[in-house]
Amino acid sequence: MARQIEATYNWLENIVYQAETMDDTEAMLKLGGAIAGLKAQATQTFGFCAQEAAQVFGGLAYSKGGQGAKVERLYRDVSSRVGVVFLGVMVADMR
Repeated sequence: MARQIEATYNWLENIVYQAETMDDTEAMLKLGGAIAGLKAQATQTFGFCAQEAAQVFGGLAYSKGGQGAKVERLYRDVSSRVGVVFLGVMVADMR
């Protein structure tokens, strides 16, 4: 999990550095694909982290109150968003 988080963070730092060193027009033209890939990677990483947190908490991860409330909310949130992101990527690939 730490490997995925560090890789995603490094990718983010790299894109921010590139955007800062380029002028606005060049950054828009050259970094669009990298930013889209970073968004997909960040979503996958978040989904993996939420799944692992649910594994650690066990049955508490399914309760809306108590110790597992935050894990339940994150897991529910990521399960609804992962489908939307990948549906958008699939539609973009079809064109």
